[in-house]
Amino acid sequence: MVGWQLIPHSIVVSLSRMHEYINRRNFFLPHLSILYLGIMFSRILVAVDSSPCGERALTQAIDLAKRYGAKLIILHVIVRRLYAVTPSEAGVLATAVFVKEVEAEGKIIISKAEEAARVSGVDYVCRLVQGVPADEILKTAQQERVDLIVVGSRGLTDVKAFLLGSVSSKVSHRSKCPILIIK
Repeated sequence: MVGWQLIPHSIVVSLSRMHEYINRRNFFLPHLSILYLGIMFSRILVAVDSSPCGERALTQAIDLAKRYGAKLIILHVIVRRLYAVTPSEAGVLATAVFVKEVEAEGKIIISKAEEAARVSGVDYVCRLVQGVPADEILKTAQQERVDLIVVGSRGLTDVKAFLLGSVSSKVSHRSKCPILIIK
């Protein structure tokens, strides 16, 4: 497992390793089995973007969805930015063209993620929404009643993350369910 951490339920990783060890050694510890079986995911939300961390997040989410037989909700958020434009038609047209380009890029990102999910054979659904990424991730998680949110640790440049705060940080602080942050 490459560079992942679970917040706040990091115990899953150690229990998983312990359970594998017990299975290899043919020990029988019913209390541990019951505890381990209590940690399951049936609906996993993964937020994807074009960053390397986002791609690794998708890979881990697909792996977890296979392992638990969970439904995978793949989400990409198109960030709507406000630009100061003059009221001329040129400014309005330039903004409209930019929005269409960003939407087209979002569709490409979600279609690549959809292809990866389809090839893996997991049950999945794709969502393409517009808004503030952290807010949309949390809203979708609540609407879909997910058991786990998977996000990449870095989607922004370091300067933007310093000034605005990273999406993964905002989601981890405000989420009501466990979040897996992929580095």
